[in-house]
Amino acid sequence: MKKFILLLLLGAVGLLGACGGGRPEDAVEKFFSDTRRFDLEGMRSGLAAGEAHDLDDMLLEENPDSLLLLEYLKGNAAKMTYNVIGAAVEGNKATVTVETRYVDAQEIYLATLQEYNTRSMELVLGGEEQTEDVLTRIFMEILLEKAGGMEERFKEATLEIPCVKQDGEWLIAGMDDDLADVFLSNLVTAGHAMEEEWGDVHGEVEEGSGKDAGGSARAGIDGIHFWLVGEVWPLFSEFQGYLEVRKGASGRDLEVEMEIPLEQLAQAMAMKPAHDGFIAGLGEGYGEVQAVWMELSREMDKIHGGITGGAETIDTLRFQELMEAFGEVGY
Repeated sequence: MKKFILLLLLGAVGLLGACGGGRPEDAVEKFFSDTRRFDLEGMRSGLAAGEAHDLDDMLLEENPDSLLLLEYLKGNAAKMTYNVIGAAVEGNKATVTVETRYVDAQEIYLATLQEYNTRSMELVLGGEEQTEDVLTRIFMEILLEKAGGMEERFKEATLEIPCVKQDGEWLIAGMDDDLADVFLSNLVTAGHAMEEEWGDVHGEVEEGSGKDAGGSARAGIDGIHFWLVGEVWPLFSEFQGYLEVRKGASGRDLEVEMEIPLEQLAQAMAMKPAHDGFIAGLGEGYGEVQAVWMELSREMDKIHGGITGGAETIDTLRFQELMEAFGEVGY
């Protein structure tokens, strides 16, 4: 899913512009007209040599569920309205002012991601395979459900669009986040919001700044739980299965046959000291969280030590119980 969105953005943000006419306003008018139809080919027309991205080929590489996102965006683009106000021209450069109103799906995107994270965790806990196709289908099911059930919102914006005259034609000189948001239903802004939220959580965890109260502390706890479910638990489960099948396997066998999982486990466990510090630094009101984490932390160390120390078997049942308790405690 991330790959599809990134490719779509690359195909859009990399645009140099749409074919225009005798005035810079004409180039912008055509671009917005093509945007309303979500005509990607029309939006790409008139690009400078070497600037076009073959978005069609990119999309063909994705599964049919990914194309549902394109259809969703296309439906939203048809609801966009705009008014080209005028242009300030200086030689071969110009700035065109446009007033626009478009679908703002940021809350839908964020709600979708939140439920998607929960559903993907359930897959891990249930031992189900997390293929790209499965995850993409789940994401689109949630997105379309949210889009159908949440109130549709619109955003109004006044854009200053840079244009350049090349070979006698006016072209849009570049596409910033504000312009991309118009035909991506505020997806770029939503993406930045997601990055900031998880970036803040990651920073708090690394710095051990768990003394911050309220939402930031809760977000940090949720981030650690996501790390447990998405990174630590799948690896513990994989090693448990390996040891059960390969009873009596030597440490050398483990190093050779499980080299990549061992590296992944080392990377995941490298985050644990920061998480320990974060939980220890939580303020009043988080005693239950700290108590569960203390036992969970010891259990993690025990299992990790067994894996790296050559234990013939490991038992992850208690870890799973504590992990689930950690995800529920404090609510």
